This record gives sequence, structure tokens and C-alpha cells, in this order.
Amino acid sequence: MKPSNTRLPVTVLSGFLGSGKTTLLNNLLASMNRKRVAVIENELGEIPIDHHLVLRTDLGSMETVQGRTCCTAREEFLRLLHLLAMAGKRYDRVLVETTGVAHPGMVAHAILRDPFLKEQMRLDGVVTVVDAKHILEHLGQDGHADEQIAYADLLVINKVDLVSEVDLRHVVDAMASINTDCERVFAQDAKVPAETILDIGGFDWKRVEQGVGGCSKNGNAKPSSPAHEHEIQTVSVTIPGDLDGDRLRGWLEKFVEKHAADLFRSKGIISIRDVPERMVFQGVHGMFRITLGQTWGGDERHTQAVFIGRNLRRGKITSGLESCRA
Repeated sequence: MKPSNTRLPVTVLSGFLGSGKTTLLNNLLASMNRKRVAVIENELGEIPIDHHLVLRTDLGSMETVQGRTCCTAREEFLRLLHLLAMAGKRYDRVLVETTGVAHPGMVAHAILRDPFLKEQMRLDGVVTVVDAKHILEHLGQDGHADEQIAYADLLVINKVDLVSEVDLRHVVDAMASINTDCERVFAQDAKVPAETILDIGGFDWKRVEQGVGGCSKNGNAKPSSPAHEHEIQTVSVTIPGDLDGDRLRGWLEKFVEKHAADLFRSKGIISIRDVPERMVFQGVHGMFRITLGQTWGGDERHTQAVFIGRNLRRGKITSGLESCRA
């Protein structure tokens, strides 16, 4: 596989209808100083609308994929990714703007499971734009708003000028209840510096190793409640000491397979008996990968795991990991 810094980085822009995704995309393109950027837009329906709003610049190619990423546009979307990957050094970056009622999981899944795309591209991260004024109305409803938040590596909470401090706190709390460990930035008119959006390393193993934890720096994780297991939530578990590698892999494979439809993201660091390095794992739906991280050295050995999805029972996850103790 090519070194990570030579593969074409892909950033996914997600968010519910009217959140400000296209505005954010316009702002990014305007600030990129003539970098060569390929933009893939994904529209809902047969007649594309938003692509007329995207700035026409000399920054790169603009393609429109009609249909939802999770449905009819999948083959066309993959074809475009392959074309971009084969273009070699023609482009410096790919930005994918998903339709307002789709979730970004298919994009991540497509790159991570396709051998050619994985060789030529790296998924830099999923950026989800949230409308602070209206997001609470959409959570728990049809339209994938919850999933868009769950997949995010970075949340752009937009339109903060339209809400009070109290209402904004409610929005932040709601975001944390779905995706505890996600970074957040606040914006008006979707104005966010490009360096905040790009090269965030959401699927970078070193970043996962450094950033995973039992709670977010923005707030503590809330324990799951049996009455709300259908809702998207973050389950974070810490196990001190070492785990047995074979038992862990067996448990993890069964757990991921069973929850493939509901497990949006998973990541963590693992301490395996007789292995001097940290083991780093990350997954999207039914796919996961484990790789070597930094050595433990004199640090206290432990396992920290984060799972984001529906129908996740903290007690069963904790007991499952506990059963893997060395």
C-alpha cells in the first residue's frame, strides 16, 4: 500500500437538509488557493439542485451523482472514485458532499472495502454540519440526522447566531449523547477555516491511538438506558490490564458481525498479553481492522474501546471484553 501521505485524501461533508453543507463547501473552495480539488456532489432525486449553487472555479473537476448515496447512485459513485483514483497526481484532494437525507457510511465503507481505492485513497474524515436552530427537531426522525452525527469525526455546529446560549447547550448535549468523542466547532454562515476541516485524520491509526478514551474532553459519556437502546449512543469501555489476543479477536468478530447494521463506528486501543505495542482497531459497520501502534513502554497497560450505534448494551459489551482478559 502507498504511504498515507501519498494517497489521495477524501473528505466527506455531511449534514441534514438546510444545515449549510453547500455553504461550507463554497467557503472551502474559495479559501483553497488554487489547489486541485475534485468535488463529488450527491443529489436527492432525478433533478440536481444544489450543484447550481456550488462555485465554479479552476480548482478542479465537478461531477454530479444523481440519487442517494445509499441507493441508486452507489455504482456511479464508485465509478467516479475509481476515475479519480486513476487520475494519479491530477488532483490534490476529493471532497464529497452527500445529500441532506443520506448518511455518509456508504462513502467510508466503499473506500475501506475496495482494494484499489484503499490503495490509492485515504479517508481523511467525515465532517457533519449541524443546524443549531433546527437539529433537535430532526433527531429521532426519518432522514438519518442521527446517523450523520454518529459517523462524524468533526461536527460543525452552524447558525449559532440564531439560538440562545441555553438552546446551544441543549444542542451540544444532544450531540454528545450520540457521538461522545467527536470534536466540535461552532460557526456562523458555515465559516470555518480550511485547516480545521481538512487533514483531520479521522481514520488515521495514530490519531485513533492518541484520541480514544472513556469520555470526551467535551463531556462525560452517559450510560445507556434500556429504555433508549434504539437510540444512537456512544458506549465507552475501559478494561485495565492485558487481554488475550485470540479470545478478543473471536469476540470482536462475532460482536461486529451481529451488530453490523447498527454499529456505525468503532475504535479503540487494546493491550494484548506478550505484545509490547498498543493494538489499534477501527471499524465501520461490519468491517474492522487491527494494526500495531506505539509501544506501551512504562505506561499502564489497558484497553479502551468506543462503539457508536443503536441497540448497544453497555453491560454486554463490558462483560464481553472482560471475558477476554488474559
